[in-house]
Amino acid sequence: MSSPYEQQPFARPGPRQDQQSPPQPGQLPYPPQQPQYLPPQPQPSQPAPKQKNGLAVTALVVACLALLLVLGLIAFVVVTGFFSPPGELQGTAPQVVAGQSYKGTLLADELSRVITADSGDVKSMKCPETPVKSDVVVDCQGVVDGYDSTVSVTFEDELGHFTLVEG
Repeated sequence: MSSPYEQQPFARPGPRQDQQSPPQPGQLPYPPQQPQYLPPQPQPSQPAPKQKNGLAVTALVVACLALLLVLGLIAFVVVTGFFSPPGELQGTAPQVVAGQSYKGTLLADELSRVITADSGDVKSMKCPETPVKSDVVVDCQGVVDGYDSTVSVTFEDELGHFTLVEG
């Protein structure tokens, strides 16, 4: 029996299987390598083409702004009566009773109020008593902006809506 501590005779190691002998003249010091398959290298990606949405968004914004401008202009014209003929004002005679004539003093007061609201200066106004019917025209006399004036009132309906023109 041999003891595990016994020494084995020293042996010179032989050449290892994975070691090669020194290169011979004209021989490469390493074995030629087989070409390895390399996966294709990704080509530098080209930038994504720019989308053409920028022009469409700009056109949409401009169209919306144009629509708002047109709507605002229409509202201005409707509210202010911007395109009414010059000197033509609208009003409504208060306290109109269907079928009864309208007192001249009430009409004169309403005309003075309408002209003053339009930046006019009314010193006096006199109107005759009149029926309130569609297309009835009444001429009132007064002093407007320091000048003697005739104001023509045309009733539009039986409710007392009228148009006045300073002459």
